[in-house]
Amino acid sequence: MSNELHLAPPAAVPPSRLPRSWRHPLAAAHITVPGEFEQEYQRFLGSCLEQFQPQTFLEAHMAGEYAQLQFRLLRMARIEAGLICLAYDESGCPYSKPEDRHVWALGRAHAQVARQFSSLVLSETRLRRELERALDRLLALQESRRLAALPAAERPAPARRRTRS
Repeated sequence: MSNELHLAPPAAVPPSRLPRSWRHPLAAAHITVPGEFEQEYQRFLGSCLEQFQPQTFLEAHMAGEYAQLQFRLLRMARIEAGLICLAYDESGCPYSKPEDRHVWALGRAHAQVARQFSSLVLSETRLRRELERALDRLLALQESRRLAALPAAERPAPARRRTRS
């Protein structure tokens, strides 16, 4: 399957009324930040499309959403390392052994950026929840499409909901 999908939104809705991400579901602006390579994101997106094999516009949109969220989540580790590097400073360290100096500097760096770390952890947690929901929606959509393609006799009976008595 090609990594490029040429998708059209539903004809009944004029393109100007669609959200930006629907107008360009797989190439939304500003996914990468300075220092990241657009090709890296495109390869990652291609891998996601290859894995999920979307067959409809909505599936492709949701696979794109999953790729964007996963890419942003992977960025979190680089942000954490960047925060530590910004605050890392061995000057003033009372220890002489290199390993002690390193541990001291890391601890000092963490203390200096603790507030940013807290914010980063909250953002990462939110992204993880969004990622899990996006994946659940995509897989449920693909399963319903697969079941709809089966002959009626081969479809499993709908699960009965248990009621409390």
